[in-house]
Amino acid sequence: MKKIVLILSAVLAFGCSGSDDSSDINQSTNNFFKVNNTTYSITNANINKQSSGDGTVFFITLTNAEVSTSSDGMHAVIPDNLTHLASFTLDMHSVTNQLPTGTFNFQGDYGFDAYSIQDNIIVEAGQIISKNVVSDESDFINQDGRIIITRTGDNYNFNFNLVTSLGLIQGQYTGDVTKNY
Repeated sequence: MKKIVLILSAVLAFGCSGSDDSSDINQSTNNFFKVNNTTYSITNANINKQSSGDGTVFFITLTNAEVSTSSDGMHAVIPDNLTHLASFTLDMHSVTNQLPTGTFNFQGDYGFDAYSIQDNIIVEAGQIISKNVVSDESDFINQDGRIIITRTGDNYNFNFNLVTSLGLIQGQYTGDVTKNY
């Protein structure tokens, strides 16, 4: 539960403090995540970065709505149409300025170490007032999960598969990413 709060806190605390040079978000119908028979569309991706002692932690959040930044640049502005998200934490245990690419298997304490799938999110006045946590790392079966990250120019691809007590959770996103660092 602590990691879920950390992931969501990162989204809310860091919001969109900056972005890459591209403002055209890829809204491909191939951007989705699926839990059992429910498919959720993804239209936006955000990467937040935080220093953590001896390393860097990256928070990847895939959503159906664009999260923006307040005029003071200090707070996330969460749109009322945000209804679902998938978030992942990568704890690199080394200092790095860019999100690394490669295959990250769930480790539980470093590398790919947390995820959260949320739906039925209700937002009022830019604040999440209610949500349903569909799944998180406590649902893994034998810690069987991975996320593959690739990058071509300014576009990223996130592909993930998680074997959980709810069944296979899978998804992908390819397109522009808002980098909040």
